[in-house]
Amino acid sequence: MELSDNERAALKRLTAAGAVGVMDVTVIGPETDLTWRQLQLVRELADHGWRFAQITGDPVRYIVEAYAHEATPAEWNWLAEFYRTYPDVLDAGGRRSQADVYAHNRAEADALDAQAAQAVKDHDYDLARYLVDAAEWWEPKRADLWDSRRAIIARQETAHTQPAA
Repeated sequence: MELSDNERAALKRLTAAGAVGVMDVTVIGPETDLTWRQLQLVRELADHGWRFAQITGDPVRYIVEAYAHEATPAEWNWLAEFYRTYPDVLDAGGRRSQADVYAHNRAEADALDAQAAQAVKDHDYDLARYLVDAAEWWEPKRADLWDSRRAIIARQETAHTQPAA
């Protein structure tokens, strides 16, 4: 999924505000143009890669196998090249425990989910969909929840745009 300039700016603000400093200019710089999926792979590397680097010396392999098993060979190669170019990404996540990473990501997703609910109440359905997508970016393992949220948004939008009988 390609992001618009506004979405990219919003995502940079979201990630820059969190403990995962993937978008920090000291790591990859503001000019780096990443897709939504690439940002997800980088976040996994920042969150978990340092442990694998200490244990195995090959954080990319273990990130792909443990956290991004659906990664394509092209994504695997891209992440390896990204790591060679930006090895400091391993320090961007603050070297937190796995439990802390999961708690942080869940809190980010829950906050975005609450914002999406408010956007629906405000009849801003495009923003609501974007916020649900961003929540899923933080916590993709709750895909069923995010799909149900998208269905709710679609129903509310349809109900709101139906002409009065």
